[in-house]
Amino acid sequence: TPKGTGRYRINVGYSAPYAMAVHEDLTVPHKNGKAKFLEGPARRLAPEMDRVIFETLKKKKGLKQALEAAGNVLLAASLKEVPVDTGRLRDSHYLEIG
Repeated sequence: TPKGTGRYRINVGYSAPYAMAVHEDLTVPHKNGKAKFLEGPARRLAPEMDRVIFETLKKKKGLKQALEAAGNVLLAASLKEVPVDTGRLRDSHYLEIG
């Protein structure tokens, strides 16, 4: 298929078994980072990610590259907010495009 066509799905997340519990529990205080460490940046940066996708496509790059660029924006922001005790949660981050 031509560059930039087709359907892609992007997944940004954390694979540690306790990632969802840490993300969702607003009652647990953290020395650093906070709950909703992925959702918060996703909501806040939605316009920025849209802009990154648009600018990447405007440069005649493919949709896959545009989604990867936007995913990297989200991942970088979430890594700044993820609670860190041992570093295992932070180190379990991933970005998948398929």
